[in-house]
Amino acid sequence: MRVDEGCWVVGLSGLLLACGSTHPLTIDGGAPPPPIPDTGVPPIDAGAPYCGDGVISDGEECDDGNTSNTDGCLTSCMAAFCGDGWVQIGVEGCDDGNDDDTDSCTNLCRYCSCGDGVVNCAGEECDDGNLNDTDGCKNNCSVNVCGDGVRYIGVEECDDGNASNTDSCTNVCESARCGDGFVQTGVELCDDGNLDNLDACRNNCSVPECGDGVVGPGLECDDGNSDNTDACLNTCVAAYCGDGFVWAGVEACDDGNSDDRDACRNTCEPARCGDGVVWAGVEACDDGNMDDTDGCTSRCSPDECGDGVIGPGSECDDGNADDTDDCLSTCLLARCGDGFVHAGVEECDDGNTFDGDGCTTACTLPRCGDGVTSAGEECDDGNTSNRDACTTACLLNVCGDGLVNRADTDPATPGCQGCEQCDDGNTDATDGCLPRFAAHPGTGVSLACRRATCGDGFVHAGVEECDDGNRVDTDGCSNTCRAAP
Repeated sequence: MRVDEGCWVVGLSGLLLACGSTHPLTIDGGAPPPPIPDTGVPPIDAGAPYCGDGVISDGEECDDGNTSNTDGCLTSCMAAFCGDGWVQIGVEGCDDGNDDDTDSCTNLCRYCSCGDGVVNCAGEECDDGNLNDTDGCKNNCSVNVCGDGVRYIGVEECDDGNASNTDSCTNVCESARCGDGFVQTGVELCDDGNLDNLDACRNNCSVPECGDGVVGPGLECDDGNSDNTDACLNTCVAAYCGDGFVWAGVEACDDGNSDDRDACRNTCEPARCGDGVVWAGVEACDDGNMDDTDGCTSRCSPDECGDGVIGPGSECDDGNADDTDDCLSTCLLARCGDGFVHAGVEECDDGNTFDGDGCTTACTLPRCGDGVTSAGEECDDGNTSNRDACTTACLLNVCGDGLVNRADTDPATPGCQGCEQCDDGNTDATDGCLPRFAAHPGTGVSLACRRATCGDGFVHAGVEECDDGNRVDTDGCSNTCRAAP
């Protein structure tokens, strides 16, 4: 029971009555209070003013004449206030009549609630009285901790509310990053949490592989590109001669095989004549020198006639098949009698040693005066003398041709047989030179081209009177060729 200071009386039944009321006061729960013991004090005069008579009298703050303590005026005729222990309907949510702000009813006469700024409700860990869910106290009045799904600004980088370390937020509320020791699913292939770039996990959280630009275990190199013409192949093997790829600036070729006789040497240099290795299908020989006389020419072909190189057994070799120049196609020097006309040197060359067949042994065309009697010539003594047996016209020097054949005065032909003493080129037997048909009338001996003489049988006009061709002085013509008187 609660009895506030103010007007109260004891009824005839001995129950405590409010002033002006015939209803006894009740205690909480509706049970009437126990009878007030007789103290010997006379009862209050019912006609005097009292609390509850509906009239505000001296000493009263209010008097609404009812027995409700849940309106604005208590039954003690005091104005209702927070902390009076009575819940003012429509104004207060509760009123426990104490100053404890941490129980279920606050000092503002409101039931405890998360967000009222006071840690007073059961289950509250905190209450900062605001609606900010990202500070130290969440809107559900629980302390903001890692793993609650709410990011604590300034403390946590993230908070996804789970215990997985393989998503974008670790279970220590830090954003997943390469190097944190946890493999982020779908993002990282590995994460060993160290800075060693040569172990099984790269510093960028990728699995080591050829082409990632890092030389890992078992790799000779790794330049991170797919270029097979630099110093590192895309298989992460250092470029070398024979790998099948031309190393730019270092190799001229690279066919990737060990055949030293193809177009690319095992030294990754192009095959060439003179390198000492026979290039199959291209070179017949290659002795590695420039000596053209050792059996293999500087063109890497065997020394043979026609290759343009004078080798053993060759007099010459101009490398062509022209037999009219200085060197025959048989690699012999052109010479008269080889059967080929040497242009600009020979007029002919029939390849034999006969002079009467249209080409002389001097390889000139037959001509009068060449000393060779050729077709159309009666003779050819090769000189310019008309005083011998052959004229300069290559005709036999005969009596009557007007040319004296080896006159008896020619010291070069002593005892010349058939030599002429004269030859006036006519048939007149009476001039100083007998013609070719002249014969001694007595002996028949030819007197052709003989000087006219007394006794030759022909009268030399103007010189002889007669000439009977004998030595008989008594026959009418003297031995001096005078007519007998």
